[in-house]
Amino acid sequence: MFNLKVRDDLIGWGPEQRKRRLYNVFDAFVLGAVEPYRQLIGGKLAALCAVSDETRIFLKEKYDGTRTIIDQQVKIATPVLITTTSALGRSSVYNRLTFGDRKVLQPIGFTEGFGHFQFSDDVFTELVELARRDDPRRGNEYGDGPNWKMRTIRSSLQKLGLSGNLLKHGIKREVFIAPLSFGWRAFLRGETDVIRPVAYPLGDISRYYSERWAIPRAQRMPGFRSWDHHGMRLSSQMVTLRR
Repeated sequence: MFNLKVRDDLIGWGPEQRKRRLYNVFDAFVLGAVEPYRQLIGGKLAALCAVSDETRIFLKEKYDGTRTIIDQQVKIATPVLITTTSALGRSSVYNRLTFGDRKVLQPIGFTEGFGHFQFSDDVFTELVELARRDDPRRGNEYGDGPNWKMRTIRSSLQKLGLSGNLLKHGIKREVFIAPLSFGWRAFLRGETDVIRPVAYPLGDISRYYSERWAIPRAQRMPGFRSWDHHGMRLSSQMVTLRR
């Protein structure tokens, strides 16, 4: 969340502006639908719910008045921007997501292919221990600064004589943004403190999703009705354990 080049370039903010207003950018890290709702393009409904007025109000109420862990500051908690990324490459779910005549999620580019998912939890634990040999106070949890996991891995790789480029897995993800306020860029740059919310009523969203995607898909592909959770089993030969 702290470093996302295509987002930062689009906003046009500097390090201090980002540090001050990143609190108002929320990332929908996991966004999609499970079976059988996936068959009804439920991922679009989940994405629309993420930008709804009800979600915005919930997040504001949840974080209003709380003190940030790193800076120990109380900040404005109202979301003005939602970001999310595709799982792999381009997204067919997000790139045509509309609400009426409004395009909800806007593609702005791709990530650079850096990350740490290629390091297992066991390997990361050993890298943390290596980093602590020289600095026992080195943090290894959320709240110890931005990208602490990336920094810990890079430092330990250097101690082992390995390149920090091992953090580059090369899998680029498409980045999408959903502005929740008019003039959102000016707010994030600190040019104004005024937030003018974009209206996304959940009731209207649910009706729009039903008429636009769910009902037509259900009529064309009624197979979702016969879906059974046993179909998710890895093997039809697996025995259900009972106590």
